[in-house]
Amino acid sequence: MPGTNSAGDDQVPVSIVIPCYNNDPSHLAQAVGSALAQDHPCVDVVVVDDGSTRPATIEALNGLEGVTLIRQSNRGPAAARNSGIRAARGCVVIPLDADDWIDPQYAGEAAVKLATEEVTVAYPRLKAFEGSSYELGLRGQIPLLDFMRTSAIPVASAFRKSDWQRCGGYDESLLEGHEDHEFWIRLLVVSGGVAAPVPTSVFHYRERRGSRSKERPFEDDLARTRHRVVANSTPETMELLLRASWDYMDKQQAELTGLRQDWLYVRPRLGAVRRWLQRIVRPEALRGLRRTASRSRDDR
Repeated sequence: MPGTNSAGDDQVPVSIVIPCYNNDPSHLAQAVGSALAQDHPCVDVVVVDDGSTRPATIEALNGLEGVTLIRQSNRGPAAARNSGIRAARGCVVIPLDADDWIDPQYAGEAAVKLATEEVTVAYPRLKAFEGSSYELGLRGQIPLLDFMRTSAIPVASAFRKSDWQRCGGYDESLLEGHEDHEFWIRLLVVSGGVAAPVPTSVFHYRERRGSRSKERPFEDDLARTRHRVVANSTPETMELLLRASWDYMDKQQAELTGLRQDWLYVRPRLGAVRRWLQRIVRPEALRGLRRTASRSRDDR
């Protein structure tokens, strides 16, 4: 694996880092259990207690076995992840929130995918559960430009610890925002690589009421995230971000141009369709359709 070691992919050490702040003990147990159940032979699990005050959570943390437990004052998810990654022994890191869980083959598939030099991030499918049910499939290789609007991959995507060190880790000042989105952008800028999917693994994402992502307006968090993206950028990275933004705008413009051309093709033929309808539809039925269309426009 580039920047790690010369051993086979099944010997590449993988660390799963789980931040926890007052999480439900059953959710924590499920997350930790899925991390310990990985079929990859070289996995260590680091749990970071980010200043939990809930007695049941503290008791659950005290009872964990087979993990490295780190305790710190409450400093937010970015700081908790950074603390866990510093203590991690693996060359590959998987950040896993204490509400979620992962398939047992994920660590092994991520290690194999990250053996390819051009791949900076290995991402799984996402399947939401509990609060809502939906799936986000695989999109193939995802370049930097696809991160210009929002994060294009799940928070539990895997990366090399060496790349985390190169880009400076998660931004601990971003307490209200999308710290993973900002991190992915810096990670891809520094490495020059892409995000690529693993073959079969699923990240099981709990849609929990009262979570950070549900309590604040999305656009406010996005604005804070973009502010930190700019603040953390050097002149060189700003050039890369601008080029990626221009590529993204060009892509959107090409799609709009295609839609406009489709409309220009269809519009002249609408008259023929109208005349055909007039021949086969009774006049009173046609007037009814017109009244319905008029009411629809008025309602809008």
